[in-house]
Amino acid sequence: MKVYIFPHPSEYTEDGKGSGGIWRVINAQARWLPEYGIEIVGREQDADVVMIHAGSLLETDKPIVTVNHGAYWTGDFEWNDPYWQYNGAVIEALRRAHKVVVPSEWVAHPIRRDMRLEPVVIPHGVELDQFARQKEHDGYVLWAKPRVDVVSDPAPMNELARCLPDQPFVSTFGRPAGNVRVIGAMPYDKFQGVMDRAAIWLATTRETGDIASREAMARGIPVVGFRWGATAELVRHMETGFLAEPGDYDALAYGIRYCLEHREHIGEQAREWVRANYQWHALVGYYADVIRQAYDADQYEVDISVIVPSYNYARFLPEALDSIKAQTLQARMQVIVVDDCSTDNTQEVLSHYDWIQVVRHEYNAGLPAALNTGLDHARGRYVIPLDADNLLTPTALGVLYDALESKPWLDVASGQIAIYSTDGKHRRADDWPFGKVDVEQQLHHYNQLASSSLMRRRSVQRLGGWRRRQHKNEDGEFWCRAMSAGLRFEQVTPDPVLVYRWHGENKSKTEGGEDDPDGVLAWNYHYPWKHDHNIMPFACTMPAPRGSWPVRSYEQPHISVIIACGPGHDIFLQDALDSVAGQTFPALECVVCNDTGQPLDVAAMGHPWVRVVNTAGGAGPAVARNTAIAAARAPLFAVLDADDMYYPGWLEVAYKAYLENPECIVYADCDTEEKLGEREYYRSGEFTTERIMGTSRAANHYPQAVYQSPILCPKQWWEAVGGYPTDQPYGMYEDWLFGVKLHLLGIGAAYLEGVRWGVYRHWTDSATVGSKNAIDNMDHGTPEHRRKFDEICDWIDRKEKEMACVGCRNKAKGTVVVLGKTVPIPTGPDRVFVYVGTRGGQFTVNSAVQRGKKYKVRQGEAFTVPAGDAVARFARMKDFREVLPEEAEAGTHIPNAPIQPPQIAVPNPPPAPEVAPLQDAPPERIDDLDRLELHYKTVEILREGNFRTVAAISFDIRAGDGQGLRGINGIAEKRYAKIVEAVQALEA
Repeated sequence: MKVYIFPHPSEYTEDGKGSGGIWRVINAQARWLPEYGIEIVGREQDADVVMIHAGSLLETDKPIVTVNHGAYWTGDFEWNDPYWQYNGAVIEALRRAHKVVVPSEWVAHPIRRDMRLEPVVIPHGVELDQFARQKEHDGYVLWAKPRVDVVSDPAPMNELARCLPDQPFVSTFGRPAGNVRVIGAMPYDKFQGVMDRAAIWLATTRETGDIASREAMARGIPVVGFRWGATAELVRHMETGFLAEPGDYDALAYGIRYCLEHREHIGEQAREWVRANYQWHALVGYYADVIRQAYDADQYEVDISVIVPSYNYARFLPEALDSIKAQTLQARMQVIVVDDCSTDNTQEVLSHYDWIQVVRHEYNAGLPAALNTGLDHARGRYVIPLDADNLLTPTALGVLYDALESKPWLDVASGQIAIYSTDGKHRRADDWPFGKVDVEQQLHHYNQLASSSLMRRRSVQRLGGWRRRQHKNEDGEFWCRAMSAGLRFEQVTPDPVLVYRWHGENKSKTEGGEDDPDGVLAWNYHYPWKHDHNIMPFACTMPAPRGSWPVRSYEQPHISVIIACGPGHDIFLQDALDSVAGQTFPALECVVCNDTGQPLDVAAMGHPWVRVVNTAGGAGPAVARNTAIAAARAPLFAVLDADDMYYPGWLEVAYKAYLENPECIVYADCDTEEKLGEREYYRSGEFTTERIMGTSRAANHYPQAVYQSPILCPKQWWEAVGGYPTDQPYGMYEDWLFGVKLHLLGIGAAYLEGVRWGVYRHWTDSATVGSKNAIDNMDHGTPEHRRKFDEICDWIDRKEKEMACVGCRNKAKGTVVVLGKTVPIPTGPDRVFVYVGTRGGQFTVNSAVQRGKKYKVRQGEAFTVPAGDAVARFARMKDFREVLPEEAEAGTHIPNAPIQPPQIAVPNPPPAPEVAPLQDAPPERIDDLDRLELHYKTVEILREGNFRTVAAISFDIRAGDGQGLRGINGIAEKRYAKIVEAVQALEA
C-alpha cells in the first residue's frame, strides 16, 4: 500500500516559534508508517491513498484521508476574518474526505453533528525515548503557547498566579509580575530546556490534541488544567494531574498545591500513562488501518446502481427498464427493482427480466422506504433513483457518470427533465430545473434538482438515506439535508436526463400531505437556518459571507434531550432525531436510551452525534428515561418520545420560559397526528394543582394528565425525587406521575399557551406491535381501566404521604403564560446592569443606600437601579456589567454558560432510581481505599465523591481542612471523624 502525505514530510518543518503540532504528527507518520507496510511516496500520482492535513487541498481522484487538527471556534468566540477563511479550507478538506481522523473526541463531536460524518479518533503521541524522566526541577509552573488569541489566552495563568503569590510561574506570554516571568515564543528545540526544569505543566487552553501536555507527562511532570478540550480526555484527575472546572481558580490553585505535594507519585503515574497509551509507534498503526480502510471502501463491484421503486406500476415498468437497458454508457451496472408489495401483476412482469435484482416488501412501506431498501442492496460507487413510471434518456447515465468521475469533489450530478404527456408527446421543461443549483433557494422551498440524479453512494449512506415520513417530495427534503451537511451539487448538463411521465395517477397528484410551503409539513420545515444563518451547520455548501459558517464546539450543553426508544419504535426514531437536530437552540445534546433489546445504530440513521445508552431491553419508558437522564451532561433535560417530533423553535422558547420561571417545569400545547400528514391542534390547558392531583376524588374528580411527556425540567429535581416512577401499577402514565412527584414538593409548571412543542403521533401506536401507548390505551374507558386508574390514584396518595410536608403541595405555582418581557430603557440618572456570573436562578442583592431595599437578580437579565446604588454597589461588583441605553432590548437573553437550577427540599428523599449500566464506562481508576479500615458504605461514598486514593483524602484533610470531603453528600461530622481516624492510623 502506497500513501502520499500532503504536506510532504520532506517539505514541512517547524516554524521556529514552537507551533509544531502538525509538524510532529507528520514526522511521526513518516517514521512509523513503513513499519506497518505503508510506503510513503513523493508524488500523488504514485499513491493508492492520499493523506492531507488540516486545510490542505489537493486535486486527486485517489481516496483521501483527511487528518483534521481542529478548527477555530468562530461560533463560540469572536475571530477575525482570516480565521473564518482558514476554517473554509479546513471544512472543504473534510467535505472531500473518504475517511477523517481527529486527535480527540472534542474535535470529533462538531464534525459528527454538523457534517453527519463519523471521524476516527487517534490521539496525538510522543516519542517516549526522546523524553527522559525528570530528576530535578526549578519549582515553577509553566504555561506555554506559541501565540496569543481568544483561545490561547494567558489570562488564566495570570489569575492563578495572583491566587498563589508565593508560587513562581514561567510563561511564553502574559503580564509579568513578581512571581511571573514572561519568556516569549521560541523554537521547539530551545523550549525543551524550559520544559525540562518545570515543576507543573499548566493546561488552561482548550486544546484540540494537547501534544505538549503529553510531552510534559512523558518527563514525569504533572499536568494541572481545566476540564475541557483534549486535556479532559488525557489527564486522569488526581492520578496523572489535576482537573478543575473552567473558571474555578480556587480548585486550580488547590490542584497546584496537591500535585506539588504528591509530585513524585503523580509524575511517575503520568509517565507510565503515556508509556501505555500515547506512544507514536503504536498510534501510527491506527493510521495504517485507516489508510487501508479508505482504499478498501473505495473498491466497488459495479459502477452504478439504479434503484427502481414500484408500487402497482406494472404497466409502466417495461418502458422504465428498457430505458435503463438502452443506456449508451458502457459500465458495470446493477438494477434493483423494489416491489413495494404491489397488488397488480408486477411480479409477473418482472419475471421476464433476468438482468435485474428484485426485492419485494412484505407490506406497502412507501416510496422513501423502498428507496432505502434499494440503497441497502446497492453495490455501486454511484446510485440513481428512477421512479417506475419515468424513463432515463439514452445518454443520461453516461453524462452524469462522466461528471462525477472527472470531479471527485462533487457528490450529486443532475440535469434537465423532459415531460412525457398523456398524449404521448415529449415536452422540454424550460423553467425547471435551473442551470445552477442555488442552495439558499433550495432551503427556502424552491426545489433545485430532479429526483433522478446520480449520487455517490457513500454520501447518501452517511445521511441515513431518505426519510420514511416524507411520503411525498422525499427528494426535496433529502437535498436540504445533504446541502446542510456539506454535499456538493451541480447541474452538469442543459440536456434532459429524465423523462417525467405526466399521467392522472402520479404519486404527487394522488397523495395528500405537504401543500403549504410555510407549514409544519413542508419538506424544508426542519431546517430553521434558512432564516437564521447564525445557526447554520458549518458544513453547509451555501456560500458564507466570511469564508465559512460558524464552527461551534457544542462543549457546554444547556439542555439534554432525552429519548427512550422501546421495542418497535426504532423505525420512527430517525424522525425524532431529525427534529432535535433541527432546533433553533444549538446548545443541546441528545441521549437515546435503547430499550429495544437489539443493537441501535444512530449513525446509520444519519445522526452519529447522538449518544446511546442501553438497557437489557423491554425495561419500559420509566427505566429507559432514567437511564438516559443519568448519562446526561446538561443541567436541564427535555423529554421526547421516539415516535414524536419537536418543532424547530420549541427548545429555545422553553428555555427562555424556564429562565423566567426557574421554580417551574415548562410545558406547552401540541399537534396530534392520527394519520401520517394530518395534524390537529391540541390545547393542554392551564396548570392547577387540583387538575393534576385530583384533590376532590370523593366527588369523582380524578387526576388529569395536563401535559404530555415533552417537558423541560432540571436534572437535579429528577435526582431529588428519585426519577421517573418504576414502582407504580402497570407501568402506566409514568410521565404524568413524574410530574406528580415534583408537584408534591411544591414545583409548579409554566404553561406556554398557544405554543406547540411539536407533533404527538397517535398513528404510530397502531403501527407498532406492543407499543407503550397502545398498551396504555387498549382498554381505556372500560371498568378494568377504571380499576387500574384507581390503583394509580392510591399510589399518588401513598407518594403524598412519603414525600410531602404539610402544605407543600399548595406552594405549587399555577398558570404562567410566557410571552417574553421587555427591559425598560432608563431615563435620567438611573442606570441598567446585568448579572454575568455563573449563579443560577433568582437571588437578591441588598441596596447600599436604602435600608430594606432588595434587587431581584437573575443571570443574563437586565435591571434598573438608581444612580446611588449604581456607584456604591453594582459598579464595584465584578459579576455585574453596566448596560448602555442603546444595548437594552426586549426579551429574555440566553446566557452563554448553562445555568444551575435552584435546589428543592426533599423531606424524605426516595431511593435513587434503578438504571441500567451505561455503555462505554470509563476505565477503573487507581484505587487503594481498601487499605483504610472503614465501613464499606463509607468507602462507596468516597469513591462516588471522586476520592479514590488515600493520598487524595490525606491531602484534603491537611491542606483543605477536609472541605472537599465534608462537601460530599453522605459525609457528616461523625463519618468525617471516622475517615480522619482511619487515615491517621494508616499513616502512623
